[in-house]
Amino acid sequence: MGFRVGIIRLSALGDVIISAAFLGFLGEVKRAILDAKDSKLESSGDFSQDSNMESKGVLSAESLQIEWFVDKRFSAILENSPVIDKLHALDFKGSLKSFSGLLALRKYMKECGKYDIVIDMQGLIKSGLVGKMLDSKCFIGFSWRGARESWASFFYSRRVDISYHANILERNFSLILESLSVLKLDSILKSMDITNVTPDRNALNNELLSFAINLRKNGFSFNLQNLDSNLKAKLDSKNFKILFVLEASIKEKIYPASKFIELAKMIQNYKKTTFFLAFKDNKDSANFIESTLKNENINCEKLENLSFNELKFALSKMDCVIGGDTGLTYLAWAFGVLTITLYGNKDSKNLQNLDSIESRSQDSNILENLDSKNIESNLQNNAKISNKNSKKNMRNTHLNRILLGNPYIVSNTDKFEIESILPQEIFNTFKTQILKEI
Repeated sequence: MGFRVGIIRLSALGDVIISAAFLGFLGEVKRAILDAKDSKLESSGDFSQDSNMESKGVLSAESLQIEWFVDKRFSAILENSPVIDKLHALDFKGSLKSFSGLLALRKYMKECGKYDIVIDMQGLIKSGLVGKMLDSKCFIGFSWRGARESWASFFYSRRVDISYHANILERNFSLILESLSVLKLDSILKSMDITNVTPDRNALNNELLSFAINLRKNGFSFNLQNLDSNLKAKLDSKNFKILFVLEASIKEKIYPASKFIELAKMIQNYKKTTFFLAFKDNKDSANFIESTLKNENINCEKLENLSFNELKFALSKMDCVIGGDTGLTYLAWAFGVLTITLYGNKDSKNLQNLDSIESRSQDSNILENLDSKNIESNLQNNAKISNKNSKKNMRNTHLNRILLGNPYIVSNTDKFEIESILPQEIFNTFKTQILKEI
């Protein structure tokens, strides 16, 4: 028998995508395990001769089974993943609203069987409750100060102590590393194509994290058979292809149509491009941009109300995506597409995330030259987002917490908004940071 791992990230769209960014890394772990087994078979001729092999984590790739629990509203994002062995897409939002729903959910979870590890990547009371319904040898989640809803930490049998204000990629990866440690798979990392890997439960290895992030697109895929032929034809442009993201969950994250037009003209004068407009409800802006650009003899195509499968396919064809801090922009990043993200998190653009720094290992040299009283003072002054508040205001989220490593621009006004970002700023970033990567 091998290891069975359950991952809980129920919602929302952007958070599911960012959490799933480490599926590619887990897929590489599967491959490394299989390679280690094959190598042992070649050298010994009998894998079963080494009774310690399983304790060292050298198992067949199939035996590391990855299962994901997600609300059915967002399950299509994870469908066709080559890493997920089973996707549990349920109406978690509806089930948790009634006693009968809870009973039905508990029955389903108990019927799932036994897990070696369950990981709560959400840090909410509801996700902790869902994970607790599963039978597992170890339930891993964030500590009191790390969980978005601190009380969720009481559900876990093993807690990772990393600040809620730490970067979201570091936080998620800390759970992955802890899980590998519990499964005694630390040693398998040494067989992977990484140098100077020294995984530590108290300090994230930057090289290993970078390695994992670079594998992110390997965890996502789409179904070619279910694609419309008209969509394929529309995306078959030989020009440079740029997608503009026209919508977001809140209006402050939406870039104005008039400024997208101005930006498109700048880019077109520099490089022949076909622009694509992704939207569901914002038809007026899409029509305005399309008609204006076509009147200027600039190629422009609307991508209206695409399914998640169609969106994944469309993004795989793009050379660049530009938009606000929202789910579609995250998905483009996850697919390895060059992206420029527009942020409105003004309170953090000039602040060092001292909370994140403090949460790292005490062995880190970063803190050597920082005065502890100053750290505590800054943490208190900047703790507008209490990790005991379940309704955190993303308008006040520290920018360092949500950066993904791709080029970005931050609004310079005193409000949370992106409309004030100048097209010239985006164009300069496009020239200096996007084109050089092509």
